[in-house]
Amino acid sequence: MPDIYNVLQDLKYLPRLLDSQAKMIIDIPQEENFQQIKKLIDKLAKPSTPRPPPRSEYYLQKWQLYRQNKIANLESTALKYLCWECDLLDDPVFCDYLIQNIKDPNARIIKGLVGSIHLKWEKDSPNKEIVRFTSKQLSIFSGKDRTLSKWKTGTNMLLGTNGPALFANKALLESCAEPKVAADDWAISEHSKYMRYVVVNAAEQCLDRIGQNLAITDYVLNKLLFWNGWNIDADGFMFIVRELILHSNVHSIIEKLRSNILRHRLLGDPRLPANRNKWLGVDSRARQRFIGWLARRDIVFFFDHVLEGHDPHGRRDFWLKYVDRMVASRPLLSDSTAFQFRGNKDVNFGRLSAGTNKAAFVLHFGEIVAVEFSDVGKVYIYKLSEFERFIEDMWTASPIREDRLKNQHLPDERMIRHVNWQYKVVNILAREGIRQ
Repeated sequence: MPDIYNVLQDLKYLPRLLDSQAKMIIDIPQEENFQQIKKLIDKLAKPSTPRPPPRSEYYLQKWQLYRQNKIANLESTALKYLCWECDLLDDPVFCDYLIQNIKDPNARIIKGLVGSIHLKWEKDSPNKEIVRFTSKQLSIFSGKDRTLSKWKTGTNMLLGTNGPALFANKALLESCAEPKVAADDWAISEHSKYMRYVVVNAAEQCLDRIGQNLAITDYVLNKLLFWNGWNIDADGFMFIVRELILHSNVHSIIEKLRSNILRHRLLGDPRLPANRNKWLGVDSRARQRFIGWLARRDIVFFFDHVLEGHDPHGRRDFWLKYVDRMVASRPLLSDSTAFQFRGNKDVNFGRLSAGTNKAAFVLHFGEIVAVEFSDVGKVYIYKLSEFERFIEDMWTASPIREDRLKNQHLPDERMIRHVNWQYKVVNILAREGIRQ
């Protein structure tokens, strides 16, 4: 049995202990004390993105019967399903049926119409009767619905003329928000044509500040370019890429833009066979300029790093004048040289074997291919058909033998020694329409 004296002594200190703990609780900021409660309240207050109901073949069949004049009316619940069928929005009969049969705004129907309109959004969408009808229904809706209450504060953004540009400015650019965050905040689908228009508009509004405003530049290059919404339709993405590559101030972002494009899942290196189809949607001028950037990087790597600046015949500066005319370029390094650059992830170099040179360099101009070597000797200039007889794939991961790049059966005029060599190469390239 516990000693009564000790129990009483413990009770004597209890008020002091309780007072100390109470002060500790009071000293904690209110935000920390009720953080979880606040998060829960915020979550409850946030509008939820509507989810379409399961597709109803039953009501779609009923609609076809109505279109064929086989039934006079649809069931009262049919429109709550059919409004989510975005293809029906192009049917003027469907629009007329809505106008005639919906007298009081219905939350589920409005949500379905907005979602369907966004999925099929085009520049002229705000002028369509179905969109004007939906906008009116949303504006006069007076029920209690968190999502529609949010939408009513931005009806013109969601359904009006220049809606995507307005949404881009307010929901994205004011806080440099990621498209997904902005879409969630406004309870609309992230993966819709409307949102792709929004992101393109956001990028367009940023173009004047590219290279001048660090935050905006970072926002476009790291958030808008890598938005996963481009996986569904990359047209807008290709437009943004073109605008960035051909931008008047692109010199200030070349390194970052080049790096991001090379690692982007929708593009990558346009010179590689595996990526060529990905670049079909990009403007040819932008594509060629980008290849020129890669060629410049390859030339600088070859002469400044592999050859460590040893260039007595001015080969580096000569080839740099032609980078915008190249369709591909690739350094090839011997095993010992490649080992020195094993950590280099910035240059796609191949392997050179069975020779005395520590490196070679292939410069591809389309119908003409020039090959240089680390040791000063000759420039070998091939017609494309000649080159491909010996090198089927210049991008192969397998080593390429040096002697296959030195075809001694070429005409003498296309095996040019590095003595008074530049004007000879200029003439050969010029005959093929390749000029600096």
